[in-house]
Amino acid sequence: MKKRSWLHITIYTLIILSSFLVGKNVEDSLIKNLSIVSAVGIDLEEDLYAVTLQVINPKRLQKDAGQTLGYINYKESGRTITEAMKKINTVISRNIFLDDTEIFIVSEELARSKGINEVIDYLIIEPNVASNISFFVTKGDAANAILNIFTPVQQVSAQRIHEMLTNIQKEAGFATRIYPNRVKNYLLNYPVVNNIVPYITIEGNFKQGFKKENIETFDPETKIKIEGMAFFHRDKIVDFLNLEESKTLLLVTNHLRMTFLESNCPDGNGFVAMRLDSSKTKINHKLENGIPRFKVDVTVAGRIQESSCEIGFKHPDLQRFETHFGNLIEAHISDLIKLSQSHHVDFIGFGKAMYLSKPSDWRKIEKTWEDIYPNVEVDVKVKVDISESGDATKLK
Repeated sequence: MKKRSWLHITIYTLIILSSFLVGKNVEDSLIKNLSIVSAVGIDLEEDLYAVTLQVINPKRLQKDAGQTLGYINYKESGRTITEAMKKINTVISRNIFLDDTEIFIVSEELARSKGINEVIDYLIIEPNVASNISFFVTKGDAANAILNIFTPVQQVSAQRIHEMLTNIQKEAGFATRIYPNRVKNYLLNYPVVNNIVPYITIEGNFKQGFKKENIETFDPETKIKIEGMAFFHRDKIVDFLNLEESKTLLLVTNHLRMTFLESNCPDGNGFVAMRLDSSKTKINHKLENGIPRFKVDVTVAGRIQESSCEIGFKHPDLQRFETHFGNLIEAHISDLIKLSQSHHVDFIGFGKAMYLSKPSDWRKIEKTWEDIYPNVEVDVKVKVDISESGDATKLK
């Protein structure tokens, strides 16, 4: 009986091992026949789509890769994105594999002149593109140039950009990940909402960044940077928000995870930094003679991260910091609202808030919303709760 049991165990073990070995060989064989694309860049050249594919260098996956480049870029143009992709396929010996593509970049020139609607349609229709691909636009630079930059830490710039955005979302709060499905949904629901998309730019001499020497120094001369969010009117880019404006936008739209706020001390002497750990924004409205009036209520919580202020953090001085940061955030939100109104673009989401809370009110002003929005009145109220943490209250 025991011999039979051991025989069964041995047979099952051999079956499992053989299945593993066969599966691994099949997987290795598939990988050898694929060109794994890490990023796609789209530019506009003479009214044609110029497509750049950043393909993982298969030699880099080998143990003895050494200083082998992490990726190879291929670029072709076509009347459609598909036509350009087919041209690239003729110069690559393997099948193009888009399932693991992490980022998709559209140049500012394309987003301004032609718009992004056709690009988004391609991403949604193409069955091999994952729905969780991150969507970016560039500021001033070609998408091809972004993908040609040698980046530190990660040898594949797409992975570097992906990691940068993840870190910014968690620690800095001035950019958030946007997916093609959301962009298309917003385009279909215009004028209820307008799109916001993170943007990338090149800092330094971009030609120097095309050389491997760029990452062979302690301080690379050329870097890729994510600097905030760009806002759109329909499918065309309008302008770019700076770091502080982007933080404020994500705070108001409830996309902010965590960030830091810096300011002068309440008494004006020194500087103080607050870590904002949580936030909640509510937008309400009421119609007055057919014109909407909005109220923005924001609640934030955090703690003092650093201070050179002469006043301490115990009660009642702690309330001075709460009031101070509350006024600061209110001013930032008011400035952002004025900016959006000056562009006649509601990228903050007042129309969306009205539509979701009371669709009947929205239908009354929907056709004239773009004319009404620049003059609507918005009341902003911010409540800040600063917790006493560690020994910070004993510093003063």
